[in-house]
Amino acid sequence: MHILIVHPQDAVREMLNWQLSESVQDDRLSIEEARTEIDALRKIRTADNSYAVLITSLDLPPDRKSASDTTQRGLRLVEALAATTSGKAECFVMSPAGVHLGFSLQTRDMSCSFFEDGPEVFEKIVNATKDALSGRKRQPRLSVRFVQEKRSRNWHYWLEGGPESPGLLDEGEFPMPRPQMHSLAKRSARVGTMREWLKELVRIGEELRQLIFQNDDRFRTAFRMAVRNAGGIERTRFSFDVEQKMFSLAVEALVGPKPEVKDFDSPDSYSRSKRAKNATPKNKAGRCNQRTALDDPYAELDAERVPFWMLMAPIYRSLTVTPPQFSSGQTRPPLFEDRTKPINCLIIESDVGGEVQIPGNGAPEKLAELGYIDEECNRLQGQLIELKKQAKSEIAEIKRINLASVPLNQSFKRHLEDTLREREWHLVHYVGHSLYVPPKDRPAGRGLLFLPAPGGRIELLNAGLFANWLGYTQLLFLSGCQTSEENFVFEMATNYVPAVLGYRWRVDDRLATDFAVRFYEGLFRSRSIEQAFLDARKSVRIAHGVKEQIWAAPMLVLLDSCRARPAAA
Repeated sequence: MHILIVHPQDAVREMLNWQLSESVQDDRLSIEEARTEIDALRKIRTADNSYAVLITSLDLPPDRKSASDTTQRGLRLVEALAATTSGKAECFVMSPAGVHLGFSLQTRDMSCSFFEDGPEVFEKIVNATKDALSGRKRQPRLSVRFVQEKRSRNWHYWLEGGPESPGLLDEGEFPMPRPQMHSLAKRSARVGTMREWLKELVRIGEELRQLIFQNDDRFRTAFRMAVRNAGGIERTRFSFDVEQKMFSLAVEALVGPKPEVKDFDSPDSYSRSKRAKNATPKNKAGRCNQRTALDDPYAELDAERVPFWMLMAPIYRSLTVTPPQFSSGQTRPPLFEDRTKPINCLIIESDVGGEVQIPGNGAPEKLAELGYIDEECNRLQGQLIELKKQAKSEIAEIKRINLASVPLNQSFKRHLEDTLREREWHLVHYVGHSLYVPPKDRPAGRGLLFLPAPGGRIELLNAGLFANWLGYTQLLFLSGCQTSEENFVFEMATNYVPAVLGYRWRVDDRLATDFAVRFYEGLFRSRSIEQAFLDARKSVRIAHGVKEQIWAAPMLVLLDSCRARPAAA
């Protein structure tokens, strides 16, 4: 755990050395100092030294006889360290006040972060160093936000700095062809039922990427530069706020080369595809007789190697809504973004099976037996109990309700309502069947939860009523089939549930259990819903294979109006 501090001022080096020694309580810690470029290069090039962290001033004197200049000699040290450490070190560069160099740069795959001089610069550098030494994942440096403008073909975008360097980098709008977008949304809604679902998901993701990044050169250039400066797509997060009619659009399916690499040159690949299409024989209607490999660039690619962006960065839905006056919801941020209270956790075990008649529908709905519901609740409850033992200040109350816990002469629905109103439940996990009923003669569909009743009967609970009971919930995990469909999500958002996680397709309940366990493992480790969501998606894909839908089915929705917005730069 070697650290090298390079700065022309003795007081600065001494302060950083002292604060790091006090903050990092580890006998392996070794801190060295240098005042000039030549002294630092000598230490870096010494074969016996392998620095984990370099902290350097941007401006340095070349040697002990010279004064500091503005030739940014600190970046030369970054290059030198990158050449000797194979990109395994972290570099933190201190720049003078008013000299803003962005968030970071990538040097031989090594991350280099910039910290502008100010009253909190020492604290920021010490915290970043501690994270680097512990291997802790840092928060994304770049937030890319897309908002579909109502009754318009335009999409608005914002490129914003993350917690390490907040500020608005760029914003603007670009046109999106509505017919093609509606076509993609319809295709997205059918993906989960298709035998060749993975191929269709890839095609949707590629077509969506082309539509987003080929319509506006200015946006494409600004986006690539922002991602590159943030340290790559892995240090980026994406949010999409689309109108309710377009909510089925699989924005999570974005696929393609990383934005920071040269192969991201979409216009060129698109023109090659068009040339291939023009060269393909056409029928009398003028349509191509067959689909070419260039039209489907991933047709022959191994499914394991398809570059889905949702496996590299968090991609989630963002909603901005105004709750009705009768809503009982309270404005609150997602879990862990408000750290003032311990977390109360509620597990709802709704074990039902059999036939149930849905009002307005013809044939009854057949609900399969949930063989793994008890296992999911047991594993989750045990997991939370263990976490409570490890971090008592994190978790306070843990409660699980099921049919056996219902008081005499009371329905499960009433018991659920009473339980939700008895205290502030910050984390609510529902395990059971649910259904989205598409709109027919109504303006919107309906979301339904199925609750157990005595005698094997099944009771219906409207998703909107359920949402109204969640007055203090900061994370709702709906572990049921199709629980992230539009009506569910909009009902929860209307009542200010700031974070909702569910599945867009029917999922195997055994695999849903595994995803939930992996998600909560990551949630209390990273203290970030988005990061835990990403890690769980990648983890179940590795564990169960790319052909299982469980890694692609989860969808995360965050209520944008409950989150703090970065200040304008």
